[in-house]
Amino acid sequence: MGKGIVAGVFVILLVGGLAAYYAYNNYLPGKVVLSITDPPAGSPLGNSQYSSNVTHIYLTFSKVDIHVAGTDSSSSTSWRSIVGAQTIDLMTVLNISQALGNAKLSTGKYVLIRMFANTTTVTIGGTNYSYNIPNGRIQIIITGGGFQITVGQTVNVLLTISFNDSQIQAHGPNLTPVAKAEVVP
Repeated sequence: MGKGIVAGVFVILLVGGLAAYYAYNNYLPGKVVLSITDPPAGSPLGNSQYSSNVTHIYLTFSKVDIHVAGTDSSSSTSWRSIVGAQTIDLMTVLNISQALGNAKLSTGKYVLIRMFANTTTVTIGGTNYSYNIPNGRIQIIITGGGFQITVGQTVNVLLTISFNDSQIQAHGPNLTPVAKAEVVP
């Protein structure tokens, strides 16, 4: 009888552990969905009216992280990775948005996004030009003080990035992005 009780306790613990794991991974965390756009011409973020000879703006990044409010932003433990490496042509997201990815996040407040991007390649008149992104990353404060994730909640964040056409046309070594992140319905 002792072995039967031990086996029964083991089964109960195993089932309980699996149920807790399933609940934690599927119900307790919230989720963030990150999308990107290049703003329309004349938007408050900047003029994304690119010259007609600009046909592609390839922004390549190694990852996108989100920062937990109330923690040291220089600590790697205060950042959560939400999107992996990708290349996106900003000319394909003019005035529209495209999903970059999503991630589960523990409950809490999130206030800052950083995108690790060293270079941008712009096709001008059929020729590719490479530009550096200062500091190798784009850091963006989430408007409205960020957002709070609660259990099971999904939050949509729109990342708006554009570049100055005069910087592009100057063929200098750097392009400084103008960026904004906001929670959208």
